[in-house]
Amino acid sequence: MSKDNQNNDIIISTDLQEIYDQYRKFSGYTFELDEIQLKLNEYSKVDKKIVVKEFFRYIGKQLADDSSLNKYFDLNKIPATGIWSIYRKIIVSARVNELKQVKIVQRRKKYDLSELRSTFYGKKILEELPELGKRWIFNKEEYNKIKLICNKLKIELPEIIMLTTTEVFFNEE
Repeated sequence: MSKDNQNNDIIISTDLQEIYDQYRKFSGYTFELDEIQLKLNEYSKVDKKIVVKEFFRYIGKQLADDSSLNKYFDLNKIPATGIWSIYRKIIVSARVNELKQVKIVQRRKKYDLSELRSTFYGKKILEELPELGKRWIFNKEEYNKIKLICNKLKIELPEIIMLTTTEVFFNEE
C-alpha cells in the first residue's frame, strides 16, 4: 500500500467517523458507514470536502429511496450553518417530495386525507387546524381549509375522484 493510500484511509476513517458522530447528535436514524467508505475508496485523493459530499449524498439517497426516514431528523437540533445547512436542505427536500406524492381520494362529498396525515409535513399542516381533530375524512369546507394552507406553502395536492357504484352505473349509459 502506498503512502498516499495510507493517508487517504486515515483521512477517510477519521473524517467520516467525526461527521457521523456529529450527525448522531441530530438524528435517530443509524446506518453502517461501509457503503460510504467504499465510495470514498474510489477517489485517488480524499479531503474533508469529499468526505462530507459523499456522506450527504448517501443520506440524500436514503431519503429519496424511503421518505419515511425523514421522521428521524429533528431540524431544531441541526445547526443552520456550515456543512449542516446542506443536511437541512436535504431533509426539507425529502419532506416536501413526500408531501407532493400524497393522493387525496374524493368519494361523494368527502375527502380521504389518510395519506396526508401519514407524512411529516401533512401532520404539521393538520396540527394547524386543531378543530379538525384526529380524523382523516373531511367534508368540502374542511378540505378547502387544508388546501388553503397547502397553497400558501405552494404545494398542490392531487385529487383522485372515485365514483360510487351508483355513479359508475349511471355514467355508463
